[in-house]
Amino acid sequence: MPERAIAIGQIPRFGAEVPSDGGNTERFSLSGRLAKSDDVGSWKANAYVIQSSLDLFSNFTYFLTNPNLGDQFHQHDDRIVAGQRL
Repeated sequence: MPERAIAIGQIPRFGAEVPSDGGNTERFSLSGRLAKSDDVGSWKANAYVIQSSLDLFSNFTYFLTNPNLGDQFHQHDDRIVAGQRL
């Protein structure tokens, strides 16, 4: 991003040259641990779950490949990751 465009106020400091660039992201995580010990012995278990999503609109080349419509693309990702250790 050109510093001169920021300096003259053409682009906000955290803005973009293309106003439709940007996106949203969310993340949620949950983890837990159980442990027990008695006269017989002991054990422990750990578990976690992470859910995340991303919607991102990017335009790296602006109008290089498609001079009429532009080159913006949409990147979408939803995922759930889980694990355990016993």
